[in-house]
Amino acid sequence: MRRSCIIALIVCAACADKEASQSTTSRNHFADDNFRKIADLQDRRKTDSLVSFLYSDKDEYRRAAALAFGSVQDTSAIDTLGRVATPDLETRLNVAFALGQMYKPTSMKWLQYGELGDEPEVQHEIMEAMGKVITKDELSAFPSDGDAWGVYRAGLRGVLDGITTNLALSKLDSSLGAAHFFARSAFKSTPEVEKGLIAAATNADPEIRMAVVSALAKIDPPAALPAVTKAAEDTDYRVRVSAARALRTQPWEKAKPVFEKLLNDENAHVNVAAAEVIINLTGAVPVESWASSAKNWRTQATLYEWLLKKSPSPVEEVKALYSQSKNPYQKAALLNALSQTDNADFIFQEFQSAKEKVIKSTAASAIVRINRRTPKESSKFVEIYKHIIIDGDQGAIIPVCDAFQDSTLGFKKLITDVFFLETAKSKLSLPRDYETYVPLDQALSYLKGLPEPEPLKNEFNHPIDWKLAATIDRDQKVVIETSKGKIIMQLFIEEAPGSVVNFVKLVNDKYFDGKFFHRVVPNFVIQTGCSRGDGFGSEDYSIRSEFSRRKYKTGSVGMASAGKDTEGTQWFITHSPTPHLDGKYTIFAEVIEGMDVVHKIEVGDQIVSARLVNGK
Repeated sequence: MRRSCIIALIVCAACADKEASQSTTSRNHFADDNFRKIADLQDRRKTDSLVSFLYSDKDEYRRAAALAFGSVQDTSAIDTLGRVATPDLETRLNVAFALGQMYKPTSMKWLQYGELGDEPEVQHEIMEAMGKVITKDELSAFPSDGDAWGVYRAGLRGVLDGITTNLALSKLDSSLGAAHFFARSAFKSTPEVEKGLIAAATNADPEIRMAVVSALAKIDPPAALPAVTKAAEDTDYRVRVSAARALRTQPWEKAKPVFEKLLNDENAHVNVAAAEVIINLTGAVPVESWASSAKNWRTQATLYEWLLKKSPSPVEEVKALYSQSKNPYQKAALLNALSQTDNADFIFQEFQSAKEKVIKSTAASAIVRINRRTPKESSKFVEIYKHIIIDGDQGAIIPVCDAFQDSTLGFKKLITDVFFLETAKSKLSLPRDYETYVPLDQALSYLKGLPEPEPLKNEFNHPIDWKLAATIDRDQKVVIETSKGKIIMQLFIEEAPGSVVNFVKLVNDKYFDGKFFHRVVPNFVIQTGCSRGDGFGSEDYSIRSEFSRRKYKTGSVGMASAGKDTEGTQWFITHSPTPHLDGKYTIFAEVIEGMDVVHKIEVGDQIVSARLVNGK
């Protein structure tokens, strides 16, 4: 009996040691005062204090401090970063990243001639950073066998030539960076480029295919058409979305049968993408049956907008659909379609009676669109605009203020008393109403004949809650139950502590429960977290941007913003790699289960609940 007790005690002690070890392993590194201090200095943008950690005798602190400058982006630290000499590989990688994040040509000398090292991973990071800061005169600095990601970064900025184009072409079979170079840069098309793109449109990697197919819109239309037509039948819906967009440069009669097929695709994102392209084609001849037979309400509203561009005959059909709909997002889309007609009075009535914010903001935008089509009749809109401003809806104020600043509409002469705008401005609260405050302030200055106001700086206002941070595991997961199914995300507390702590607090407060996915861009993102449900909502605080070397891939979760350091409650998930967002939008999590659900989400779908795994 005594021996059994001793054995039990030994077993229990071993279990306790194991549990303690697991707890220590899962704990994030902010239990270390120095890691917490570095993150806090980054959050507060304290360059001088951060610099001291670059000279720490511990590699882990140097790494963290170097990476922090990728978010702080204080160009006064460029030379200090460039002079950091260390054998530690991770520190040097972070220094290269941070130098690129400065977006200043003065970083080039340290990237090109500094002592960052010649290891392959360092050279990759150096080339990518160079792409963010290089000038056209310096393009020869890219080695002929260099990394396509650097060329891609330069191409995004319009810094490219025949040599860099050929470099990207040589990597096209195996490099996503090369594919995105052609998808997003204004390269010069040659027979060799055309041949390479057409061949790559059948690449085995769907993520390369979708980028390459997008680029087919930039080459000779007859040469591209067979490849685009084939892509419209691809097994991956994201490639079919790219095919729809690539059709924008094809003659209407050639593209029409492909569009018809895409509009009847089983995937709603493909339908939406096709409709959004069609409406912007100047030579497209409306087909009335396409709108009435559309399977998806969003596609249908877009096609009705296309029809209304040419003829007012479907107006009553659209109004009937509007009156029958219980979906506020569908109603908003139909109001947008009606902006192609002279129905400003009807739309304004709906603005006045609407309770849903998405209808209010869309109605205001629709009225402005009508006004822009009839600039000589601006006097008819003055009273409508005054009512919208006085109503005080932040999302509706923005398009009206943009109209006031449009010199072609003549409001500077029509509006002499701006008291109603000053009153509206006095009711706004910063940083919550940042997106509304800026255009309203600009409109006031314009109407008063004053110089444009200085850019509004979003001041630090929301310190990281380190007590809450201490409770978040390094591999903390979140379950998002949606109306389409379950999505599980893993949070990156050590890479984006401010964003993760903010997100966890909102989850704990059940803030996201019931929120809509208000924005869905086919083969780009699904977005949610807006308090209004239309993208203009936020709370009485903002958090800081947090950038790392992590790249946007399929299932990355990022913070939405209205510019650097203006993040709050809205976040998005990517459908596919979106490298143009790298280093510009915080990545704070990634989807580890449920990407099939992400791909099914449409505008108007909801978050049923969001909860931390194990309640942590």
